[in-house]
This record gives sequence, C-alpha cells and structure tokens, in this order.
Amino acid sequence: MTRRLVMLVPLALLLVAGAPAAAQQRSHAGLGGGVILPSGDAADFFDEGWGLVVFGRSSYRRSAAGGQLDFQYWNVPGALSSDATDIFAFTFNVVVTFPQREDAKLKFYLLGGIGFYSVNGPVFDTWPFGLNGGGGVELALKGAKTALFADARFHNLFTEGSDVQFLPINAGLKFRVR
Repeated sequence: MTRRLVMLVPLALLLVAGAPAAAQQRSHAGLGGGVILPSGDAADFFDEGWGLVVFGRSSYRRSAAGGQLDFQYWNVPGALSSDATDIFAFTFNVVVTFPQREDAKLKFYLLGGIGFYSVNGPVFDTWPFGLNGGGGVELALKGAKTALFADARFHNLFTEGSDVQFLPINAGLKFRVR
C-alpha cells in the first residue's frame, strides 16, 4: 500500500501543479528503444540487453525546467544462465533543456529523478526504489513538432545486499502534443 501511495505522489504533484497554467505549457510524448548495459555488481549477473521506453514530458513555455514521467521495459539475459530478467521501470524526472528557444533545431537536456522498478527473473524478484540521472540530445525535424532523441541515463536500484545498476542508451521519436 505504501509503495502505491509513494508511486502516485509524483504524478499527483505534476497534475496539480500544471492545472492552472495548462495554456502556458508545452507537452510532448515519446517512444524509443535501445541497449541496456549492466554496471557494477549487475555485470556479474547480467549481459547486455535491450529495452523500450515510453514517456510524457511537460514544461512551461518560458522555462528550461520540466517534468517527465516514463515507463521503461528492459530485457537483460543472465550472464550465468540463459534465462532473461524482465525489468519494468516507472520513473519521475526533472528535465532541464538548453537552449530553451522553441525554434532551436538542436537541443541538449539533463534529467534525473526517482523511480520504482519491478525486477523479475531467476536471480532477483523484487520491487526496489531507485534513482537515475543522465542526459541527451534532440534534433528537431521539419516543422519542429517532431524530434529525434538519444539519451543515456544511469539507474541505481537499491536492492538488498548490493545495489543493481544499469545504463540504458535509448534513441527514438518525440512528438509535441500541445
């Protein structure tokens, strides 16, 4: 019950904070995929895998900062067995984009935040809390309503014993919704 409540708090804050200024917001949705690289102790248990990401991002028009909710699915094969581990990541992130001009063709961003992860496999079966941080780049396509993106984020999952760490490197498309 506590985990569900903690997962809903960031979503509720984002919705409540954005409601009065909905006309002043810009919103984006995106999807992509890429490679998942295990790091630290996780490299002893996992090989490189693949992943998918779906996200929603919102920010005020004259602000470089915004928020992003995302869902990621990672499939990482075991280093010691042929069984793969499925990891579902639900994260809430603060995103800072620069330059903040809407007409810029090339933009860079930093993002980081908190998340909950469902790890299901032969080595782990748990719901750890975690932190993530990284950066990326966006290239606007014609009309500036769609952009290509590429990013990398380090994820640290707080598990019993030693922490589990991954570095997903994703690329995909981002669409302006509003």
